Amino acid sequence: MFARGEIVIDGSPLRRGGRPKSLAPKKMVNHLRLDPDVLAYVQADGPGWQTRINETLRKAAGLEA
Repeated sequence: MFARGEIVIDGSPLRRGGRPKSLAPKKMVNHLRLDPDVLAYVQADGPGWQTRINETLRKAAGLEA
């Protein structure tokens, strides 16, 4: 049975899986400019380069990792 676009079995809606919402979601920054050699350096290690930049900035700012 469908109610409001949800799947309902025995009167209870099924919960969808997925990642829980973050209490402190990251903010998108438009027009952040990086030197080409810096960008090439972090991208050379493959996917996850944005996370690595974020971790490096947190360490430099003295924030928890």
